[in-house]
Amino acid sequence: MPQTVGQLSGKTSTVELSAAGTAWTAIGGSATTLAPSGGGRQRSEAYTFDGDSPLVTIGKGELFDITVTGLYTEIANELFEFVRPIFEAGGDLHVRFTVKGAGTGNFIFTAGPGKVTALTYPSITAADATPVMTGFVWRGPRPVKSSAV
Repeated sequence: MPQTVGQLSGKTSTVELSAAGTAWTAIGGSATTLAPSGGGRQRSEAYTFDGDSPLVTIGKGELFDITVTGLYTEIANELFEFVRPIFEAGGDLHVRFTVKGAGTGNFIFTAGPGKVTALTYPSITAADATPVMTGFVWRGPRPVKSSAV
């Protein structure tokens, strides 16, 4: 098999949030990372007297976590101020992201509704010039892949 020529970087990626899954707010201007995790399947195994290895079964899908980090700002519709009221109220949040960015045929991953299970409030140090960071953890069903039109 020849070496791929389809490799991608995150430089054109998009990250969007929505409270209802209809109107989307782009937070790419303040978000710096998005990291999905989890989402495996329930599994179990059993040994028989005749075999040396277990027999494996799988069950239903488990929940996903999506961790988003970014710059802390106090601007409406940027990462922290979009997520904070939803987190404090226990409301639903939808997350949508692309790797290749907006464009016809590019994959879009949409997850939700889910819940914000953690929100990082700003941690500050007077002697540090590093930007103040924030982030959140979203938990919900597996993202669904579609293609942009």
